[in-house]
Amino acid sequence: MKFAPNLTFLRYFYSAGQSKSISKAAKEHFVSQSAISQAISKLEASLNKQLISHEKNRFQLTAEGLI
Repeated sequence: MKFAPNLTFLRYFYSAGQSKSISKAAKEHFVSQSAISQAISKLEASLNKQLISHEKNRFQLTAEGLI
């Protein structure tokens, strides 16, 4: 299912990318880690791009995520 990207998803992704941490982004925005992860997943689905590498306990931007 496709979702239209919204500013909240972009803010969460930007914050996680800057801090290199989903948990730090969650604390910054006063939401759960799950909310950040779900927003990034929806953003990836709407753009049809993988923005982060999905590995347990590791956050890393992909080349497309860096752009």
